[in-house]
Amino acid sequence: MRNVNPDLAVFAGDPLNPVKILDNLQQMKVSGWTTVILSLFHVDSLDRASDIYFNNYLAISGGTVMDLFLDWQNPLSQLLEGSTVRQIYASIGGGDPVRDFTHIADAYYANKGSFHNTTLEFNLKALKSQFPAITGIDMDIEDSYDETVFLAFCKLVRGLGYDISFCPFGAREGHGQGGFWFFVRMLEAIEKSDWGKGAVKRFNVQYYADQNSPPLDYVEAIKERLPDFDTSGFINIGCWARYKNKDKWEQSCPSGLQDLIVYFRKLGADPIGGAFIWNLDYILETTLDSRGCDGYASMGDYTRAIWNGMSTPIG
Repeated sequence: MRNVNPDLAVFAGDPLNPVKILDNLQQMKVSGWTTVILSLFHVDSLDRASDIYFNNYLAISGGTVMDLFLDWQNPLSQLLEGSTVRQIYASIGGGDPVRDFTHIADAYYANKGSFHNTTLEFNLKALKSQFPAITGIDMDIEDSYDETVFLAFCKLVRGLGYDISFCPFGAREGHGQGGFWFFVRMLEAIEKSDWGKGAVKRFNVQYYADQNSPPLDYVEAIKERLPDFDTSGFINIGCWARYKNKDKWEQSCPSGLQDLIVYFRKLGADPIGGAFIWNLDYILETTLDSRGCDGYASMGDYTRAIWNGMSTPIG
């Protein structure tokens, strides 16, 4: 069985960039998070040498870490010390416009169907060597659903020593190229490969996106292909934190997150390992503005909501 102690995860963007991380470090360490997913990393186009950005900051180019990021490892390692945080992942993809996996595919095909000795490979090696506190890659693929390229990319990052999580969305009955079935097929292919068994640690399912299937649908589809795969605690419930859109507050306060977790647990608790919040930036908005959730909503309020949702008796 998997360790089903609740995973309390947060996607964390610019509040943890090299400029701001020290301002938020101590609060992160005491707020109860167990997983921090640095978001978002982006892969630039082939004609820009597959440069890697962290949001709007150029982080790695030509296999070289930029000066701004040279000391980032120190506060990242501090985040793991004397803290509830057990692991740090880097999320690749997402954002607007979503072009990362299109650029990754371009690099693959321009090198005759391989990442070997590409600048992208060198950039990822620099990411791994310079920031050992980051031990996993979260795959938030939302643009190019090329199965050959995606599997090769997963093999590349696994070969560098990274764990992998997927950030899926979509309904089981959907008929698009990507979405629900893409992620299930990719899990199956990785598990049956000679390099990836056990590599994918979790599905971080975007339940704030439209038409998502419940956790048990994912489990049923996985079990159809991988009968022996242990799905206990495999799915994290994704929730979008409260944020201000112009003058209107939207998405979930901590109480709504707790209710969502309890709702899914009542449908079948076995696959649910915890929850993740999109994102830290929004939580900090509600920490500063009492109108956000009919009162201030802090990081600790969100982690307690996950914990309470996971521990509430469901009868």
